[in-house]
Amino acid sequence: MDTDGSLEKAMNKVWKNMVGKRMYITGGIGSQGYAERFTVDNDLPVDRGYMETCASVGLCFWAKRLLELYRRAEYADVMERALYNSVLVGWSLSGEEYFYTNTLHYKKTVTDYREDSKHLENGRQRWFRCACCPSNILRLVTNIQDYCLIVDSTGIYVNLYLQGQWMFEKGGKSVAVIMRTEYPYDGNIIIRVQSGQEQMDFQLGLRIPQWCKNYEIILNGKRLENVGKKEDGYVVLDKTWKGEETVFLKLAMPAEYIFSDRAIWDSVGKTALARGPIIYCQESVDYGTEGLEGLFYDLKSEITYEDGDGPLAGLKVLKTEGYRLQKSSGEQAYSAALPKFQKCRITAIPYYAWRNRGESDMDVWFPYRI
Repeated sequence: MDTDGSLEKAMNKVWKNMVGKRMYITGGIGSQGYAERFTVDNDLPVDRGYMETCASVGLCFWAKRLLELYRRAEYADVMERALYNSVLVGWSLSGEEYFYTNTLHYKKTVTDYREDSKHLENGRQRWFRCACCPSNILRLVTNIQDYCLIVDSTGIYVNLYLQGQWMFEKGGKSVAVIMRTEYPYDGNIIIRVQSGQEQMDFQLGLRIPQWCKNYEIILNGKRLENVGKKEDGYVVLDKTWKGEETVFLKLAMPAEYIFSDRAIWDSVGKTALARGPIIYCQESVDYGTEGLEGLFYDLKSEITYEDGDGPLAGLKVLKTEGYRLQKSSGEQAYSAALPKFQKCRITAIPYYAWRNRGESDMDVWFPYRI
């Protein structure tokens, strides 16, 4: 037994170190294929990291238990980042193929050749000799309802915004929570609380994701002007509930660029696109014969989003203007000549959806111009 709290302290120390210095932007963990392990702080190579799907599923398991222990939204933020990126990427859109490991940079002519990248698959597989990842994804997804809400003596706290209906017993009375939303592609969430004709006093906590800068709450058709400060990442509605009441939560969800700390050698000086909890990448299939070589983001260009098509139907694709570095005139690998750029159109898709349109190079991090 942890009678002196030393194991709890050690656990919290490991969690803080992992999230702050050893976790990828997608929620992937495990930066080395050899021994399938962590290495040292800030060693997060994008082209040869291991990032096993099982590890991200396990991260969600761990985050859920920490939520139950401490009820702090920071754990749900990590769980959500992993769920929509490093977990889902392990499962094809068809539901029939799987990734065991999840790189953030894939270039076929290089990745398939290098010895230190041999753990990375060239495409998802239908099954594995060691089939832990497919079964663990299913284990998580089929129980996802248990990750969405926490119920304790004070009330109900929403961690993940998913469509569904939950039934609870509080003080011998039944409470139903019904959510309707297109999240994570839309920040509008409708929550109906059905508590019957008897009055019930409890708190409804709404997690405000770490990525969300602005939000609005409308209760029974009336906008709440003073919703109170967030408590451990939740806005708490502490009131008497009766009958059916409706809470409309509007989370601002603009696309934005994410930058890494300068200590992360592999991604410093580059940026990644995100919208809400979803990290985006670029695939060479969208650029014809030129592929991904020499692409730069333009931080001043507007980012728009539109519906995907074909295998990406139902997903949101980001569009913006960027630059492509022009090819040098000679055969030399290096030159003192100043680089020249030309404007180009950028297409970014959800990272979890890459490699669903056939063989393609992919990258999450790109250099940028201001």
